[in-house]
Amino acid sequence: MSISADDNEVLGGCYCGKVRFQVAGDVRPLLSGYCHCVGCRQAHAAPIYEVAWILSSDFKIIEGSERLKWYTRSEITREHLRRYFCENCGTKVFNTFEGPFNNQQISAIGIFRSLFDDQSLAQSERWAPQIHMHCEESLIDLSLFDDGLPKLPKGADAP
Repeated sequence: MSISADDNEVLGGCYCGKVRFQVAGDVRPLLSGYCHCVGCRQAHAAPIYEVAWILSSDFKIIEGSERLKWYTRSEITREHLRRYFCENCGTKVFNTFEGPFNNQQISAIGIFRSLFDDQSLAQSERWAPQIHMHCEESLIDLSLFDDGLPKLPKGADAP
């Protein structure tokens, strides 16, 4: 799919504005959810990590690609997951994933709706989380979350 402008196009960027991205308007996440695993929590310095996975072909860096750096702690993880951030402000801008999803190999991008320019679009049902993953590693008492989402003890068959 090529990226083209339309009313639902997603534009966003890092905290300092030097890295900008675009997501095609008709895209819906393959999976959107909360991850409670130690790796994601530490990478984002947060008790909960929220991500929406889309196909790589639906994502484009439109400004500041030269400012992007990546890091992933585990040598094993580096084979399929990278976390990209702005070298200027440190914002985690997106993740990449290469690997299995629903019994097929995919190339996916993990984006964060908190970085969308249009926060009303970020709050739309289209980008709403669908699941909690790695709940057995959670720092938070998830019995307090009455959001109606499935709470899986481990990861989903997803990026």
